Amino acid sequence: MTAAVRRSIGLVAVAVTALSSATVRAQIDFLPEEFSAIANDAGVGAASTSCIDIRINRWASARDEEALSRILVADGPEALLDAVRDTAAAGSIQSPGSLSWSLRFAWQQRTADGGRRIVILTDRPIGGWEILLGSPTLEYPFSVIELWLDGSGEGEGTLSVATQIAIDPDDGLVNVEGYDPQGVGLTRVTSRRPT
Repeated sequence: MTAAVRRSIGLVAVAVTALSSATVRAQIDFLPEEFSAIANDAGVGAASTSCIDIRINRWASARDEEALSRILVADGPEALLDAVRDTAAAGSIQSPGSLSWSLRFAWQQRTADGGRRIVILTDRPIGGWEILLGSPTLEYPFSVIELWLDGSGEGEGTLSVATQIAIDPDDGLVNVEGYDPQGVGLTRVTSRRPT
């Protein structure tokens, strides 16, 4: 049995806030936009902390969001994964001393308090050992980042490295199931213009 846990995080806004497409969009005036954060991983083994940098070069449009939603509803998570993999990178994430990893879709919306909620969806890098050993993590091919920022561009978030995304046949909602039920907490998230 895996450590998977079912969550209905706001990712329903991810590929699928589009299902309630009355979402208010607020594109900021500048791109690219960069975010720094402290990643606090309390998962299996010893807890660790590291810095991460996220760069967004392109925000997804309402049309992008609707297209992904249609694919997920009509054809399922495998087709969604293919569509995500076929999309040019919208940005990247990197920690010191590591290679950057491409991020495929990034959405943002204004919150009632004047801040922003940002959701990022991507396919995750699959390691050779995962494939060779037939690891159960292969069933969790997506990564999801969710950031909550206040009006000054500071806040917190989560990073779910290995997730599944599927439509619940009973209620039609999008479910995000994580291989690591705790994920990685992001603190001291700060938005900045690149220098």
